[in-house]
Amino acid sequence: RLPYLPSNPSTVIESKSKKCKKWKWRTTFIARLCAATTGCWAVLVLCISPTLWSNLWLANCLSAQSLVCFSLGVHIAEAVDMILHTRPGLLWVHHLLIIFCFSGVLLTEKAVGFVVLSLVTELNVVFNKTRFLQTMTRRDHHYVESSRATSTTEHLHILRHSGG
Repeated sequence: RLPYLPSNPSTVIESKSKKCKKWKWRTTFIARLCAATTGCWAVLVLCISPTLWSNLWLANCLSAQSLVCFSLGVHIAEAVDMILHTRPGLLWVHHLLIIFCFSGVLLTEKAVGFVVLSLVTELNVVFNKTRFLQTMTRRDHHYVESSRATSTTEHLHILRHSGG
């Protein structure tokens, strides 16, 4: 007799499904938390370092480098997590490219300002996955609220690029 054979195969599927949902919830929550931290930090760095604004290519400061290191660490952790828990796909390729580019920026100490400026868009990620989380937790009735948040983010994005 084998040590453990479930009497009902559906219990194994349910167990894996629950583990998968728990993993997705945890990683999505952590990703949103890191995105909020990164986005706010990027805005703060750009506000306190006017030299970064004046020369996005050559200007540098400790806070900006620390931000890039933090973001690089997050992307490395997410890439490893994808390898361990899912089949790597296009999102994994995106993470590899970010790791390659951010590492190059840190090694050459050039274009740090451009990276910091690009990390401001991480604030959008906080609202981006709201629908996914609501579907996962079966809270679809809050969709209207998340749509308003996403719409507000889109309007801010348009205003930022139009100079208004």
